[in-house]
Amino acid sequence: MENKYYSQAIDADVLLKTSINANSRLEEGILTQEINGVKSVFLDFLEDEALAIWKAGIKDLFSLVAFDGLWLGMNEATGSCDGECPKGLTLPFRESNTRVNNTWFSSWQNQNDPSTYYLPFSPGPDSLDSQSLSLNATHKNGMTEYDLHSLFGAIQSKKTKEIITTYLDAPLPDKRSFIVSRSTFAGSGAHVQHYLGENMRNWQNM
Repeated sequence: MENKYYSQAIDADVLLKTSINANSRLEEGILTQEINGVKSVFLDFLEDEALAIWKAGIKDLFSLVAFDGLWLGMNEATGSCDGECPKGLTLPFRESNTRVNNTWFSSWQNQNDPSTYYLPFSPGPDSLDSQSLSLNATHKNGMTEYDLHSLFGAIQSKKTKEIITTYLDAPLPDKRSFIVSRSTFAGSGAHVQHYLGENMRNWQNM
């Protein structure tokens, strides 16, 4: 079944670009991740064409279900593969409890290699692209996730609020929107509410 939003994003060239499959025709050079067992790609929310596609999708959803709020999940952005899925495939990021070495970051032996951006510190036992996007995944403007990753969810959240308070058939410009986002950044509270993600329904997490 054809996904019209995916096709529009391909035509507009507004999906994040791969770092390890860039020289192949696979997925037309688009970064591929796996989320909940489904092959996934990522809109570049810095681009107006991407925002137009996102807006069209939200308006189409609203025409089917007149919602009052939205839940933006997995928008760190994240995935099961470390960095991205090699060769556009989807696969578990662990096999027999052993880390699968799929991406640019974990494939380098030391921090003197250019592809590590000379990172001075990596907290914890995992690399920074563990279950996340490759740090050198490329936006249309040439910038990388190394510079923009922390803003992915924040930009998506801000633009989503603008859409549901301005462009829907029943906009609520004078009401505070109800959008919960798993990824936020400084200032996000003016646009969305934050939730913790994998918290449980118990007193400790409340």
